[in-house]
Amino acid sequence: MRKLLVAMGLMGSLVMAAPAHAAELGQISGPGATFMWGGFYVGVNGGYAWGDHEWPEFDKSYSADGALAGVTGGFNIDSGDWIFGFEMDYDWTDMGGDQTGYPYYRSARHVSTDLKTLGTARVRAGYDVGEATNPLLLYVTGGLAFGNVEATLQEVSCGDGCQTSSSTDKHVRFGWTLGAGAEYAFDQNWSAKLEYLHVDLGEDRYTFHGAIFGNGSTNIKIDGIDLVRVGVNYLF
Repeated sequence: MRKLLVAMGLMGSLVMAAPAHAAELGQISGPGATFMWGGFYVGVNGGYAWGDHEWPEFDKSYSADGALAGVTGGFNIDSGDWIFGFEMDYDWTDMGGDQTGYPYYRSARHVSTDLKTLGTARVRAGYDVGEATNPLLLYVTGGLAFGNVEATLQEVSCGDGCQTSSSTDKHVRFGWTLGAGAEYAFDQNWSAKLEYLHVDLGEDRYTFHGAIFGNGSTNIKIDGIDLVRVGVNYLF
């Protein structure tokens, strides 16, 4: 958690410093020049994610949230003011949530989910609304999302004594994502961006060995993750 928050702080500092750096440079690429978005780029990003996780068969639903930070890579095709491209990213996250319930007399059931990693592979389409020496790209984006989701079921049953059972299962989940963002080029090779994505990882079945109640397996839905992040890219 601490490492992710530190990464977020660094990303935020870089983005906040971008306008000042641009002012020092005066202009991007010489008098009257037009900035070109085309080409490959790599970068880093950090942000925050939140959403709802649901265990329909166990009647469990709770909020989950956490920070994320990772790397980005992609390329742009510059068609004048219109920019088209493809982007991939991979983030480590500490987004998680949990809930405890009491399904039977003298019993307790605790469920939790943790999104360990989150990646996307997306197309982008945008328009440069800035001036020649102050390029500002507004874009929409969408494509594939994938994440490593770990789920844990812990059950306690008490009679003359208490019996505890705990099991964890993890799956790589696939789904989709849509979003939008803004990217500002504050140097010939550097840009900073602010981005929002909605991610749907759908529903998948998890199996818990040694569970006391039921058959030890259930579907888990993660169909409503929202995230906001900042990033800095180096354009080749």
